[in-house]
Amino acid sequence: MPEIPAEEDGATISSIGTETAPVTISGGIGLCTFKVAAGATISSSYTVFENMETEGVEVLYDAIIDTLHPFNNCTFRNGR
Repeated sequence: MPEIPAEEDGATISSIGTETAPVTISGGIGLCTFKVAAGATISSSYTVFENMETEGVEVLYDAIIDTLHPFNNCTFRNGR
């Protein structure tokens, strides 16, 4: 099963779109798991997460969700 990890402690993943121009993060043809590693930060708003496994976006213990962009207005579709 392919994974899209935040590789290192301290990494930042930022997907900030707008209402009219959302960001898309896709597992492509096959389903994948998107993991935010311990110590990494994710900032996300107006993002479409698609083609993910049942875990969807897996935020691991000690990972940080940005309080300014905590999955605001995000869409999750075509998952398992």
